Amino acid sequence: MTNENDPANASQDVLRAFEKAQQQSAQRNAEIAREPRNQHLPPGFEAMCRNWIERDVWTLREAANLLCGYAPERPAFLPGAEEIRHRLLIADSDQLPIINHAMSTDSYRYRAANVLAWAQRHNIDIPQALLGAAAHLQVGPP
Repeated sequence: MTNENDPANASQDVLRAFEKAQQQSAQRNAEIAREPRNQHLPPGFEAMCRNWIERDVWTLREAANLLCGYAPERPAFLPGAEEIRHRLLIADSDQLPIINHAMSTDSYRYRAANVLAWAQRHNIDIPQALLGAAAHLQVGPP
């Protein structure tokens, strides 16, 4: 005979509910990752690059995604851009100044031309579509 008011039972119910929520979240994240717009070099990436290169400022997430060949709005929790994101975060501020320090590091903002110049100086393999879109920019030291 089980006692429904027993705290141990309540703890088990909470644990089961938490595990179910984790499973649902993992399933949804996997669905998001499979969406074509979240894949490497997604459909329309060249047009995205032409659009985004005209923006003077990129957030950390947008910059890392573009440099890695992903849509700039791609969720940060998806794998693929972590190394570049980390390298941007630890970049020497003299080489890659942050133009605003937001509460969230993913909201740090950088000048697009500075990001591209930094990436070229560090031999980062920039997607051809992004290089082509940036051909008219003056890319050099900040």
